[in-house]
Amino acid sequence: MYKIDLHVHTSRYSPCSRIDPKDLVQTASEAGLDAIVITEHGRMWSRDEVEELRRSAPTNKLVVLAGAEIYTGRGDILVFGIEETGPLVAAENPETVVSRTHDQGGVAIAAHPTRFGLEFGAEIFHLPLDAIEVMSGNMASSEWVEAMRICEATGVPPVSCSDAHTLGMLGGFYTMFDDPIRTETELTIAIKCRRFCAQPLETGSKR
Repeated sequence: MYKIDLHVHTSRYSPCSRIDPKDLVQTASEAGLDAIVITEHGRMWSRDEVEELRRSAPTNKLVVLAGAEIYTGRGDILVFGIEETGPLVAAENPETVVSRTHDQGGVAIAAHPTRFGLEFGAEIFHLPLDAIEVMSGNMASSEWVEAMRICEATGVPPVSCSDAHTLGMLGGFYTMFDDPIRTETELTIAIKCRRFCAQPLETGSKR
């Protein structure tokens, strides 16, 4: 099994994060992660930026990939495998983001869907999501349980992620993939094929 953190922010493009990108790769490696996906708020890292950061990793074992977290008026969406880079346009609703992502061959995951103040509406039960984040370092344990209930009701698979904004959050939350992931394309295929499982709720650091 390969441990991947699908939801990480850095100070380069997410002002709310205190993680320097170079510290990120060092700490993620020490935490035993096999891969991380940088998901800045409203921005996708360019291939050149990702490659530069990869080269700064202490070992070549850590895989660094790029995604993004896109704000909508009714919940945030993690997107992977899309063609766009640079700033990404926010949307009024999650349906627009999911549709736009799927049109580009990517995958869309509901981020912290039950987190207080950032909840989705009833439309989450009908969105064609590829996964739902059920556990993160920025969700209360009661919100984990509620998010898992949404997965059970919809049949959409769960993922767990750190949603890290500080180095101390890395390694505590991750999703386990069946196969090694080296590229955004491989990640997208693995998610579409559901070759992953969420970290069990009871292993998370409850708060």
